[in-house]
Amino acid sequence: MFDYVISYDVAALILIMLFVLFYFTRRRYVTIQTKMYSILIVFSAVSVSLDLLAVMCLTNRYFLPVWINYLVNILYFVISGLLAVIFCAYSMNATNSLNRLLHSMTLLVVFMLPYIVYVIALITTPFTHLVFYFDENRDYVQGPFIYGMLVLVVSYLLFSTVLITFHRGTVSFRRRVPYYFFTAIEFIAIILQAVTKVYLLDGFACSIGIVTLYLLENNANDFVDLESQLFNRSGFRFKLEDYSKNDSEVSVIGFGFTDNLITASQADSAYGDYIVNKIGSFLTGRFDAKNVFYLGNYMFAVIVDDEEDRERVVDDIRQRFLEQWKLSDGAIRLNIGICLLNYPVDYRNVISFLEALENGIRASIGRKGELVLADDIKRDQEKRIRKLEEAQEELREKYDEAEVRMQKALEADRSKSLFLAQMSHEIRTPMTAILGMTELLLRDTNNPQVREHAQAIMSSGKTLIGIINDI
Repeated sequence: MFDYVISYDVAALILIMLFVLFYFTRRRYVTIQTKMYSILIVFSAVSVSLDLLAVMCLTNRYFLPVWINYLVNILYFVISGLLAVIFCAYSMNATNSLNRLLHSMTLLVVFMLPYIVYVIALITTPFTHLVFYFDENRDYVQGPFIYGMLVLVVSYLLFSTVLITFHRGTVSFRRRVPYYFFTAIEFIAIILQAVTKVYLLDGFACSIGIVTLYLLENNANDFVDLESQLFNRSGFRFKLEDYSKNDSEVSVIGFGFTDNLITASQADSAYGDYIVNKIGSFLTGRFDAKNVFYLGNYMFAVIVDDEEDRERVVDDIRQRFLEQWKLSDGAIRLNIGICLLNYPVDYRNVISFLEALENGIRASIGRKGELVLADDIKRDQEKRIRKLEEAQEELREKYDEAEVRMQKALEADRSKSLFLAQMSHEIRTPMTAILGMTELLLRDTNNPQVREHAQAIMSSGKTLIGIINDI
């Protein structure tokens, strides 16, 4: 029987309980990933608690029935193994692989098979003594399959690491780090605990890993806009991707106003932040906070799950914006633009949907609250595309015309050069003969008058040759 050192488990329990209190008392961004993270936190707290309870039961084994010790220890092992399975599923969801697993019975059975073997071994251990047992002195004794149990747990952790690494194209390095850290610290804790046998390190490592996951992967501040206290643009994208994974359809009502509607006397950015905060307070007070988002640039979005609520949401937003927004030095009335899109019916791609929503809001500003629908946005996009195509065609025609003119100019330049070269050759040939004959005449005659005429011919010929060379 071992004298267990429980200080690490006590520290882990304090840490995880404080974190549970912190996490579940603040606003949380609700997606499949955050729901699974919440389950990880709960099971981690239960695992650490059961570990301490198991040690207490072993310490007081002489005063408790043997079946209680079996029950508590089996529960601890079941929850610890399930924690590894949940973490693996959590990693699969981060890589968009979980949906495929849940829709394939074969893959699901293969995925759960190690844990099923793990649980069967635990349930039968009071009779088979495979994992652990209590001898005639009620001392705790490890069974022959105890290390096999550890291997099954580690296999899920290693599979998570391989999966995250394989999908490094879709999971950024910053998001992969906490998964690597969780796996590494759990693996080290399991090895040390198996070697030392007395130090309860697994719960402590799990608690540290859970907090690290929150700080680097699930930090709610990454999804909350500090000005409006609404979920932000990143949160909106994650929410839509969540609906895609579930094959769900939702309506999204987008609305906003432009900053030029704030007068010059209110042009300070603090006024914009104040108005955004006021609108955020209105939206969270009127609608479900987890479905309200601030997209930036004075644009907001409300996700409506129930089709019957769409008109009510639109009317509530219109009615409120007909009223003035009170400021510290007066009031302001904002002229909003509002549009309605259905995801993923109108646009299947999240980026395209978000772009269309923002374009719809901009297009509807100035229409006095007239609702812009997906067809209006698509017609507007088609109109802009046609204008761009027309401008491109006109530019292409002008380019073709300029190219034709350039070719004609080049052809004219080549013709002129050819003409000058030919004329130069035709004139230079007889001029060379004239100058040669004149030079012979000057060499052979001594008549002064003839020489004077010959000199004039020679001078004029050389001048003409110089002009031809210059041309």
